[in-house]
Amino acid sequence: MEDFSEDYKIIEEKINILETKKYEKLNTNSLSFTPQQLMADRDIEREKLIKDNKLNETLKQEWNKKTKEEKQEFISKFIESMTLLKNKKRRILH
Repeated sequence: MEDFSEDYKIIEEKINILETKKYEKLNTNSLSFTPQQLMADRDIEREKLIKDNKLNETLKQEWNKKTKEEKQEFISKFIESMTLLKNKKRRILH
């Protein structure tokens, strides 16, 4: 267990070093916003949410802010069609 604990600490330190390097490479003081820079910013923000276990909570909050029409439009981008099946009692099957 001690070996695992030491390995874990080393990995965490390396992750922190890499995250610091990522931030340095982004050059956030620059006013030019390239698609690569915007995508990197988005990915970093998502990684922070995942690391803090807040991604699901944040997604739910954003979803709840949407109107019914916005939700339908979003879902329609991923689901082309759907078929519902009913059993003999006219209940929808799972």
